[in-house]
Amino acid sequence: MRDPRNQLLKITSTAAMMALSCVLTLAVRIPSPTKGYLNLGDCAVLFGGWLLGPVWGSVAGGVGSALADLFAGYPVYVPGTLIIKAAMAFFVSLVPARFGRNGRKYPGIAFLAVSVFAEAFMVAGYWLYEAAAVGEGFAAAFAGVSGNVVQGIAGAAGAYFLTAALSHTAILRPYGLGGFGKGQANMFIIPDTQEELVPQKQWERVQRLRENRRRPTKGERQGWFSGLLFCADCGSKLHFTTCKNFDGKQDRYVCSKYKSGRGDCGAHYIREDLLREIVLERIQAVNEYVRRDVEGFEEEWFLCRRADWQASINDEKKRLEKAKKRITDLDTLISRCYEDTVLGNLSRERYVKMTQGYEEEQEHLKAEVETLEEWVENEEEMDGNMDSFLDVVHRYMDVPELTPTIVNEYIKKIIVYAPDKSSGHRQQKVKIFWNFLDEIDIPDIEGTVVYQRPLKTQKTA
Repeated sequence: MRDPRNQLLKITSTAAMMALSCVLTLAVRIPSPTKGYLNLGDCAVLFGGWLLGPVWGSVAGGVGSALADLFAGYPVYVPGTLIIKAAMAFFVSLVPARFGRNGRKYPGIAFLAVSVFAEAFMVAGYWLYEAAAVGEGFAAAFAGVSGNVVQGIAGAAGAYFLTAALSHTAILRPYGLGGFGKGQANMFIIPDTQEELVPQKQWERVQRLRENRRRPTKGERQGWFSGLLFCADCGSKLHFTTCKNFDGKQDRYVCSKYKSGRGDCGAHYIREDLLREIVLERIQAVNEYVRRDVEGFEEEWFLCRRADWQASINDEKKRLEKAKKRITDLDTLISRCYEDTVLGNLSRERYVKMTQGYEEEQEHLKAEVETLEEWVENEEEMDGNMDSFLDVVHRYMDVPELTPTIVNEYIKKIIVYAPDKSSGHRQQKVKIFWNFLDEIDIPDIEGTVVYQRPLKTQKTA
């Protein structure tokens, strides 16, 4: 099997291909002049060899075909069939599963060539087996060669068309195959065909969290805010650092681009215990405000955000329309350049240089359009985001202590600014972005938190 990690899939697929080889062999039986018979089992043998690999493909093809001979009343052919069919499957298993750039091409020509070789081996193998083991003699056994040739042609052609048809579908994806050509472009998804098991927003949130894998450190501790902290200067993530000798108070997050002073950013860091205190304080403050007046919270938040939010959406829509218009204009320019080249008004070198620039700009605009469309769609769902945020608040109305679950439910990301030591105290700003609502810009609860501590003074003689 191309993907040997799934043991259950390996066993069940081998059994299924074994049964398919037996059934196709018994389904169509044409008697041959040498007391044998012609069949279509080679289609399953060749396909199973390519699908399951050298070991399991050989087992499925050899055993399935041998069982067919036994059930059909030809026990004398069982040993020969077992060896010949297993060898055929082994030969085809050597064909690469995919090739070409990014592995997107189906190895059709290679599969067909090896299938023809395997069928030629089958013809020669049965001729020798019937002559020596069955006792027909070489001259008498040669009478069955023509029938085996016909069977070989039908088996190779049938296996080729079967493999080519299935390789462009998602049926073979569990085996590490399928999806050739344009990959997922060949697939289509029909939304809302069944009742959702979890809310869509919750699903999207979980997928974002899964992108930030939290690996255990040497100190056997994990940071609660891993993947949620970002540097205000360079935009990079802050990585969790600890040590076995630390008691937990020294656990901290450091900018990933600091690299002990050798990187591109300064020593942005913040301690884990301090960050827990800040986040717990802000969550408790938000919950208290909502408890006092839910309707007032909604109204005040919409008043603070509605104008800026609507203006921002309008600006992005204008950018989106402008980008789409530019893409259309570039298509027109490329067509005109091609016409000028054909008419001789533009040199070949100039045409290549101009179209290359146009195509690069077009690819950049297409990526920008995709990003803008996603952003506008998400922003226009803001009304529903308020209900989702209130659901979280109602679930955790009383939060005596912080947990990783509560952090993931409330916090979208946290921006950590560089410390300011000009006043004699180490002051550092932290800006919290909440799930569903981003910033909560209301007078009683500011999104930006500033904390400070006195700098350590050195002893003097």
